[in-house]
Amino acid sequence: MAQSTLPRSCRARPPPTTSSRTRVMAAPGLPEADFRKALDSALFRRWLESLQAEKGLLAHGKLSLRQILIQGVDMFRQRVGFLKFKADIVDEETQAKGLDQQE
Repeated sequence: MAQSTLPRSCRARPPPTTSSRTRVMAAPGLPEADFRKALDSALFRRWLESLQAEKGLLAHGKLSLRQILIQGVDMFRQRVGFLKFKADIVDEETQAKGLDQQE
């Protein structure tokens, strides 16, 4: 689960629509190609967009997405079919984890 499992490009910049404070990591044993496919997938992008939408969890700044751990990727031929990941969302005021969300 070390951050060194991230491809260099992901360490240098966050994936689309995440803040620079969000750490995105690949679980041990997850192939780098699967990790990149997960980050580029429409499923992952839609999930991030829904969190930041007008009625999303992160819309009002009270909660913060701190870390995403990509645990698994199931492919349907060339397309990402399912993603397994864990997201740590923290209350900005208390610093308590507000929600562990898994897809």
